[in-house]
Amino acid sequence: KPLDAEDLREGVFRILEGLFKKLLLGSMFYHFTKPFLLLQGATVHRLDEWQAWQLWCCLVAYYLYLYCDFAGYSDIAIGVSRLFGYKIMENFRWPLLATNVADYWRRWHISLTGWIRDYVYYPLGGNRRGRRRASWNTIAAMVLVGVWHGMSVHYALFGVYHGVLLNLYRNYRKHWRKGPPSTSKAAKFAAWLGTFILIDLGFVLFLFKPRLALEIYLRLFMLH
Repeated sequence: KPLDAEDLREGVFRILEGLFKKLLLGSMFYHFTKPFLLLQGATVHRLDEWQAWQLWCCLVAYYLYLYCDFAGYSDIAIGVSRLFGYKIMENFRWPLLATNVADYWRRWHISLTGWIRDYVYYPLGGNRRGRRRASWNTIAAMVLVGVWHGMSVHYALFGVYHGVLLNLYRNYRKHWRKGPPSTSKAAKFAAWLGTFILIDLGFVLFLFKPRLALEIYLRLFMLH
């Protein structure tokens, strides 16, 4: 099959987009977050050198680095596939723009979360067996998302954290929110900012063992 002009144009564009995200933006954000990553395996006393604002800046930089790195290689894979005439699924749909945690997981690592949904959450019963069972199914599915990255307690806690967030959002949407969501710019910005912060805070559990993660949380909110 001869190379289609549209496939060539789209493939080259996605490859360049991926290289820009991964090699330029990703490398830049990694430079900012590297001192933070070096805390892995460190003792709690190492945190005495850090101010709260420094931890926040590095945590945000890590979120941006992770997105640019993951989305970058995904763009490259999509672009290379288009050069050979194949269209593969999008794996990241701008999760940084999510306005709630459910929206985030519909945008982030779509292939993984889709597989977990179809082969874990739904077979467990999904939300068809009552609210309590749905809550436990959500947590079980998200714990599996966590330990997919490694068999460690902090990865499991990362999954529990997101499972709890998803359950809280589900209850808010179905039982606590009165009427449709506000369409004002201020409300949308508040929803985006709150989501960004909650997602970003979860990466502390993703990166660090529980004792160090707890200390980082205390210092982020100046409670130590």
